[in-house]
Amino acid sequence: MKNLLRSVRAKVEIEDNVEYELRDASGNRKLLFSDGSLNKLLLRAVRSVYNPYTAEGFLKRSNVLENLLTDLSLYGVRIGGVTGSWGYTALSANLVPTVGKALAAGRHGASGAPAAVGWTAIGLGAVAAAAGDTALGSEIASGGGTRAANTPSLVTTNVTNDTAQYVNTFTFSAGFAITEAGLFNASSAGTLAARQVFSAINVVSGDTLQITWKVSFA
Repeated sequence: MKNLLRSVRAKVEIEDNVEYELRDASGNRKLLFSDGSLNKLLLRAVRSVYNPYTAEGFLKRSNVLENLLTDLSLYGVRIGGVTGSWGYTALSANLVPTVGKALAAGRHGASGAPAAVGWTAIGLGAVAAAAGDTALGSEIASGGGTRAANTPSLVTTNVTNDTAQYVNTFTFSAGFAITEAGLFNASSAGTLAARQVFSAINVVSGDTLQITWKVSFA
């Protein structure tokens, strides 16, 4: 039993390696939803056939059916203990695309190494993360959600300094339903080191969202 529990914990550490913490303007923490396997499958299915945003970037809300499809695309079905879990920290699974793997390998090169990963971006893209990604689906560039430099450090997961950690806090002056995040090695454009897509995190003006991204080499 002990070995079984250890293997489960290890799997969680590897898969759910990004943490989100949302606070209001007074510093109070807000509840967030961590997607379980069922909600991830539902979100992937709905988003593959329906985009909740118009071409201008507004949520589709013109009729009852559109409202329902938009909510399903943004949130899936949130049932604590069944499709995921509620808490003051949301966990989400990471994907390293092909260009991100090349970036990681290049950082070990003898010369001409690419720039280090130093920026976190958030967006409104709903298409599932994939190996061929080179950018976010719809990166936010206003309202306090613009890509920003993170605070990098080395932390320990299994052995000393085996994990690169990137922390960034966004302070919003506008409202968004955030559905994706990514790591980059430049303040604009650059190489996508990692990306993930999740059920929406709603923010309003005055909110702060702290993202802690961990990339383990254990």
